[in-house]
Amino acid sequence: MWIGILVLVTFGGASLACLFIALRAGREGKWHVFVALLLPAAVIGGAIVMLVWKPILLELFGDDNLEDLPATARHIQGDALTAAHSDTTRFGWRYNEETETFHWYDEAYSADGGFKGQDDTGFTWSGGWDIVEGRMCLTLGQDRNCVDVYREGDDYYDVNHRDEIVNRFIMTGPVVNQREGGQPLAPVPMSVLIPGRTLSGEWLLHYGDPVFSASFAADGDAVSVARGADAGAMAREEAGAYAIDEAGKLCLMGVLHIVEECFAVVAAPGGLEIVRDRGRVVARVTAID
Repeated sequence: MWIGILVLVTFGGASLACLFIALRAGREGKWHVFVALLLPAAVIGGAIVMLVWKPILLELFGDDNLEDLPATARHIQGDALTAAHSDTTRFGWRYNEETETFHWYDEAYSADGGFKGQDDTGFTWSGGWDIVEGRMCLTLGQDRNCVDVYREGDDYYDVNHRDEIVNRFIMTGPVVNQREGGQPLAPVPMSVLIPGRTLSGEWLLHYGDPVFSASFAADGDAVSVARGADAGAMAREEAGAYAIDEAGKLCLMGVLHIVEECFAVVAAPGGLEIVRDRGRVVARVTAID
């Protein structure tokens, strides 16, 4: 950060020096010097303005896309913060400051300080985590970002230094990996199993509504999903599309917090497992109608 500030100060000083000399040359009628120095002053000064105007506005007025931290939220620190992120997963709503957009995302945290995540578009990342002065710090490559973590009921919030919520999530338990020896269903069995059927069970990547029932059209690509906290409260409804690709994977679009992603379907005791490419189980299917 300090290197960046030093660079900005150096180039800012150069821009002001060029502008000052250019104005003096203009007053003395040395227009060739005026033009020659005014151009770099404008280019360097404009570049600096483009770099700093947005951060300055954010510091002065905050980010209109973000909500302020509720006064009832409780700050999580120390051992409680470490325990909350050891061998567990989170699922929630993540803010991308560069694009000013939100995405559903999940992250898995190991007790040895590693983590990996994926958002609803299929974008993935991985790095390390640790607790520094009571804050959750994530390291991705050369970038390190630290946030305060708060809790309100089952909801957790990652909060920036302006007390704005940048991520909101719930903890969803340990990662569930594919069973050893499980083989994905081939294209032909999948083409018989899925179209015209309803698959029900537990979706592990959820924000408080883990129970699902997905009905797949027999004569098209439509899929309708009902979701809820339990089988007796399936009030949330979603509509999207599905496909079975040439490898036999089930591809879902526009439902279950997914933009588009394909999964293997694996036979398991008591039903089926829906599995990501990296082996993580995202759903358990316990009934097929």
